[in-house]
Amino acid sequence: MSVRAAPTVAATRSLCDHLRMTSPHSTITIDPQRRGGRPCVRDLRISVGDVLGWLAQGQTAEQIVVDYPELTSADVRACLAYAAAREVHEVRLVTV
Repeated sequence: MSVRAAPTVAATRSLCDHLRMTSPHSTITIDPQRRGGRPCVRDLRISVGDVLGWLAQGQTAEQIVVDYPELTSADVRACLAYAAAREVHEVRLVTV
């Protein structure tokens, strides 16, 4: 049986730097002074987590854009792409 080691702080920081630099869209930004350092859309106070939560609740991208006109459909897709890339990288990081 293999034991999975928790990622180190250095590995986690490296992963965050990698994701920030390789995001499919430069619309996802991370600012320690905004939303506690959570990934946000174009330096707005709308986090990737907010958008993913709205999608999980069943809202469509079009409904989100109507509710938040500062967002675009491309922003919603960028949030999905960011989350997908992050998930793939985190799984690889902890797999032994």
